[in-house]
Amino acid sequence: MNESQLAVYYTSYRHLAKVASRDAFNNSSSGRNGSIFNLLGSGALISLGCRAMLRGISSICKKQELDLDKAARYGPDEKTRKLR
Repeated sequence: MNESQLAVYYTSYRHLAKVASRDAFNNSSSGRNGSIFNLLGSGALISLGCRAMLRGISSICKKQELDLDKAARYGPDEKTRKLR
C-alpha cells in the first residue's frame, strides 16, 4: 500500500474501533439479551480486541513511516489539509 492508502486504512479502522467499543458497552449495559455479566464480558472482549487490532495497525503504519498524528487529524471536514 502507498502512504495515502495506509492513512485511509488507519483512520477508517481507528473510527471503527471507537464506534465498536462504544456500541458494545452501550448495548451490553441495557441487558436485553441475557445476563448483564455475559453482555459486559462480551463488550469488554470487543473493546480489547479493537484496541489490540489498532495497536497492530499502528505498528504497521510506524514501520512504513506514516505520521499517525497527521493521519488522525485528517478527515472529511478538513478538506484543505494534505497528507504531505
